[in-house]
Amino acid sequence: MAPPSDNNRLSPEEEKMALLQAARETTLPLIPVDLSTLPLDEQVRIRSSRRAQGVDTTAPVSIDEIRRVLGEEVADREVRKQKPLGGGAAHFGPISGKSFTQSQYDRAVQEIKAQKKYTFNAVQKALKATGLNRVPRQMVLDVRDEMVNRGLLRKSDRVRTGYVVEADIESSFDEAASYRKTVNDIRTLLDGERTAKKKAENETDEDFQSRKLGLRSYRRKLLEDARRAQQVEGNVRKARQLNAKADALEGEIARAEKTVTDLEKKIETDPQGQAIPATERPKVTII
Repeated sequence: MAPPSDNNRLSPEEEKMALLQAARETTLPLIPVDLSTLPLDEQVRIRSSRRAQGVDTTAPVSIDEIRRVLGEEVADREVRKQKPLGGGAAHFGPISGKSFTQSQYDRAVQEIKAQKKYTFNAVQKALKATGLNRVPRQMVLDVRDEMVNRGLLRKSDRVRTGYVVEADIESSFDEAASYRKTVNDIRTLLDGERTAKKKAENETDEDFQSRKLGLRSYRRKLLEDARRAQQVEGNVRKARQLNAKADALEGEIARAEKTVTDLEKKIETDPQGQAIPATERPKVTII
């Protein structure tokens, strides 16, 4: 095999600068991500999660929230945007060096999903099912703490066990219902909330109009406003700006429609898909 071209190699000075930049990245905090910069389907899932918890649906999204709601791969992608040299591996890699293995942890998670709640006995049962003759108490506690660290559980004084499943994780236990909820939310985004009467907290007039009318109708309005700006007002600059916004929305609409199509296919192939009524609306959405 031929050696790589010298043109693809860093010079000693460039390599030094890259190392310094990577080191500097490690000292910088991760900045919350503007919600509008995420793909449309990811925005919908973040907003669904927040509505279930009664928090601001428009605020920037922390990397931790992205990881918890959208998954490790999306979090890794957003970290790399901020730290291209030293980023990636956003938080959690494969389990190693602990009192339990990755497969044992995965089995425990499956059991918690089946039970839809955390109990010591459920985790102990799952670990025994992996072939262990004896499950030390500390191993169960270690697995529980890992679930907390990874956002599956959180401490709570309201239950006897002291831990509850995170609200926005709970609905992922029923994938078909979760997919339906996402489809419903995206359709609302496309078709609008006609009954909306006032802006949400921190919502701009433009965002409110888009939410009320839906992306499809709002795009048509932008095109009509652009036509009026050019033909009636003679304001070419304004017309261009409005047309540019409409063009951007066209891409968002296409991606949203594709997401709906993809999810509907998943619902059709999910063994639970036909058993869940179309009116069911689980609390939140995770895919």
